[in-house]
Parts: sequence; structure tokens; C-alpha cells
Amino acid sequence: MDNYQKCIELFKTGSSFEQIRFLDEFYSSNAVGEFSTSDLSNILFTGAESAVNMYVKRSCLKIICNLTLGGIFTNKFKTVGLLHDFIKNEDAELITIGLKYLQYFPEMLTAETEELLKTFSDHANGEISSQSYVCLGLGVMSENISGNDISQLIENTEKAKRYFTAAFVSVENRDDADYYIMLLEWISAVLSNDSKESDNMLEALQDSLMLRSLYDRDGLELDFLLFNMISKIKSSYDILQASGEWIDFMANVRTLMAFNSEIEILSSLQGSGKGLLKSIDNNIFGNLENHLYKVHLQGEKRRLNVLKSIDQPDLTKFIEKILSFFPDTNEPNPENYDLLISLQQSFGDEGIAAYQKIRNKDIGLEKAVSGLLAKNYKNELSFKTGSIEGNQVFLDLTFQIDTLLPDYKNEKRTAFLNILEEVIRYTRLTLSGNDKSRFSFLYSKSENNGKGQDAVEQDLQDSMLFFLEHSKIADGLDHEKSKFVDGGRVDILYKKDVITVPIELKRSLLRQDEKVLEDNYLAQAQTYTSGYDQLGIFVLLELSPKEKEAPPNFKDWFKIHHLKPSTDMTLNYPDFVISVVIPGNRTGPSSKSTYK
Repeated sequence: MDNYQKCIELFKTGSSFEQIRFLDEFYSSNAVGEFSTSDLSNILFTGAESAVNMYVKRSCLKIICNLTLGGIFTNKFKTVGLLHDFIKNEDAELITIGLKYLQYFPEMLTAETEELLKTFSDHANGEISSQSYVCLGLGVMSENISGNDISQLIENTEKAKRYFTAAFVSVENRDDADYYIMLLEWISAVLSNDSKESDNMLEALQDSLMLRSLYDRDGLELDFLLFNMISKIKSSYDILQASGEWIDFMANVRTLMAFNSEIEILSSLQGSGKGLLKSIDNNIFGNLENHLYKVHLQGEKRRLNVLKSIDQPDLTKFIEKILSFFPDTNEPNPENYDLLISLQQSFGDEGIAAYQKIRNKDIGLEKAVSGLLAKNYKNELSFKTGSIEGNQVFLDLTFQIDTLLPDYKNEKRTAFLNILEEVIRYTRLTLSGNDKSRFSFLYSKSENNGKGQDAVEQDLQDSMLFFLEHSKIADGLDHEKSKFVDGGRVDILYKKDVITVPIELKRSLLRQDEKVLEDNYLAQAQTYTSGYDQLGIFVLLELSPKEKEAPPNFKDWFKIHHLKPSTDMTLNYPDFVISVVIPGNRTGPSSKSTYK
């Protein structure tokens, strides 16, 4: 048996000790040099796929990824396939190492992977959750930005910052996430033409890199390259800021050209992060540079055209690049970048929409800002409801409420949205991010301590009330309030100051479509709502059998309803109920598989 076959057998049937020794000595061993690239790939893939020891699997993947990123292994799609298998695995260690390398393979940042990362962001394992947020943030920084759309650049930087902030608060010591937050804040400072803040952020980034290099040498290559690139952009920015005072115009343009060449060299360097670096450069840094040239040199268009006529090909090419950033005609309403950034940072997408209305003179600045403040769009947390999917549900329901009740008082709206936020947060926890034992009443009897169809309404009430009593709406809670409306008893009640909101709970052994739900349950919930403030919440524990079927998407658990009341009069105060159908009697994912 030759050495190649011995190594294959080592990872198929050998001891974990011998496998680990082979991998620990991989880069220093002379034996490795005797194998062809193809044989070496087969050996390592055999280890990653066949070994039982998790350390061996992880080590094989790390070496495979490093050799692929270094250009030694040329079949990148084979490596991507292995990464995909690791991420889809149920073992937390394999998922974690897969996620750490995923960001270096832009080919994997597909819509399917993005949805998987959003699911992982709720994972009970903090490492998986935080790394998913980092991958999502880097994915946003890599997204294509069409043309020179500065508003899209600002939106992407703020969206990415939100992901990195979520990663930073998920677990301790996420210094990489903190680094990316500072990087994005540096970009915002440059866009706002805040030279002092950009200097402070650049210094903070350098300090962060120096400190991290003392204890974390893995994975710093990309961050060092990013720092070098923004240092060159900052040098260009400093020169461009003084463009109105240039004495030797040609000398300054040549200096800018030199910095631009250095940025292009950095972007083309080979290394583990070259694919990701190229994407970030094309979409974030490239658009930032375009913006700087446009803002500071557009008024020098005539002088640039004169300079372009000089017979110096490299200079001519660079000037043509600068001129391509300028619009063909003068814009009637020039951009106010400071205002755009401020509104986006404070109010997100609503802020961008308001900015466009202000710029088009459809609304005044004071009225636009007061309207945004009244709606309380500002959110200090990385994600309202604590998760990406929950945040999407919250925004969708908020939009529907604002559409159905456009004149609803802002004080009541704010109070109800606080309640809705906590209900969504609780509901999300029943699906993801928690130990099953906390919600054992939601699981089939085939699962550990599951109650199946023996679960009762009281189980849901106790669980939900316990959660809400430790939430930000705790001070307004009551439960089993009798003689509420028409002598009825509501399960959970929020009553404080300006608003009273009933939360009615029920269980069902059968599946419910919207019509059956409205016919059988929602009339009671809307009756309770009718006596007070037009909005109520109904939660159903649905216990039908689910042995072989996947649950519905989390966003489909929530609906908003209105039942026609017993009157033919015009309704000036229509009542609405938000229903939440929580699937119970669940089985684990592995029990749904028929594979043997």
C-alpha cells in the first residue's frame, strides 16, 4: 500500500490520535510534499467527510479553505460544496467553523444562504449567532450598488452596521465586529465631510488592529488590507478637501493618481480575502471615491479637460475616469448629504423616503422630521424584537396598522407597538434561540418531556405571562381579568395610561385557516377590543399532528383581521385583531426524515 492510500485509510479507519498528529504536522511535514495537489485534496476531503472526531473534521476544512484561497487547490466549487455541508450540519462546532470561512467565498452569499444566516442569527449558540450577523454584515458590504447611487451606499453602510452591532452585543470579545462598526463610521464621517471625526475613526481602527495583532493573528489579513485601502482613500480625501486652494493643479492630480494606483494594487493582491476585498472595494470604497471626486472636483471640469489633452496616457486615463463620475448636466436640486445621512441613521428607510420628499420640495424639513419623530421610528437596539425575522414581522404589521388606522393617536400607537414587539419576541423564542425544555409543552410526546395534544391553554398562559412580566411592558400587565367586556374574562390584559389591550389565548387540536379562525375564535377577541382602543391580540396554540411536515414560515404565523360588527352604521372606529398561531405538538427536524 503506497503512502497516498495509507493516508486515505488513516482518515477512514485510523485512530483520532494519528489523524490529529498528521494534521498538526501538515505544514511542516516533508511527507506532504510527495503528494500531488489532486492527491492532497482527496486526502483532506476524506478527512473532512469521513473522520469521526470533530477536531479532525474542522482542521481538514481549515486547511482545505486556506489552500483554496491561496490558489493551491483550484476547484473552488468543491470547497464551497464542503462548506455548505458543514453549515447545514447539526453539530455546532462544524457550523461555527463553516461560518467563519463562508465570508471569504462570495460565491456562497446567495439568497438561500442569506435566509439560512438569518435563521442562524437566532441560534442558541452565541458563536453561531454572532458569526451569522458578521457574515450578513459583510454580505451587505459586498452587495452591488448600481451606478453612483449615494443613497444606496448610505443605506448599505447603515444596514451593515446594524448587523455588526448585533454581532458585537451577542457575545463577548467580538472585536472584529467592533472593527467593522468603526470602519463604517469612518465612511459616514467622510460622506459627511467631517474631517476631524474621520481622523479619530482612522486612529481608532489602527489601535484596534495593533491590539488584536497581539492575540489574534488568524483572520487579520482582510482587516489590514481594508485599513490600508481606507488610509489611501483618506489621503486622497485630505488633498481633495483643499482643491479650491490648489496652486499646482497638475501636481495634485498626479498625487491623486498615485494614491488611486496604490488602491488598485491593494485590491488586486492575492490572499485569503481577495474575493471579499474586491467586492467591498467595487461597491463601498469605489462609490465612496466616486463621491469624493464628484463633490470636490466637479467645479474643475474645464481644467481637467485641458489637462487631459496633454500627451501622457496614464494621466489622461485617470482624468477620464474622474470625468466619468460627473453628471452630464447640472442637477436642479443638489444633494444634501449631511441631511441624507442624518435622516437615514435616525429613521432608516423612512428617513430616506422623507429625504427624497424634502429634496423634491414635496414637504418641508420641519414637517417631515416632526412626522418621523411622532411615529417613533428610532430604534436604539440592533433589531427590534431581538431578531431579523421578528423585526420583519414587526415592520410589516406596523405598516398594516398605519394603513388601516391612519389617524390613530401616536401615544396609543407607541404603547401598542411596544406590546406587539414583546409578543413577537416571545413567539420567536418558542421557535429559535432557546432550550426546548423552556417550551416543552409545544412539543410532541415523542420528544423529551413533550406534552403533545395534552398541552392546555394554561401552559401557554403561564409561559407567556412569565415572559411578559420580565419585559418592558411588565408594569401594565394583569391576567384573567373578569367582567371585562360583556361580562367576559380576558386571559392577559395590558392597561396603562392611554391604552387598554386584551391578549386572548386559546388552544385547538385542529388546523385553522383564516375563515375558520375568524368564525370560531376572533369574534370573542374583537368583542373584548371593541370596548376599548381598537387593537387587540389573539394567540392560538395549534396542536394538530405534525410528524412529517415542516412548520409554516415564521412570518406566516401573524395576520391582522377585522370582523364586520353587528351594525350597518358607518364605522369611524373600526376594531382590528392581530392573530398569532403558534404551532404546538412539534417534532424535531430529524424525526421528519424518511432517510435510512
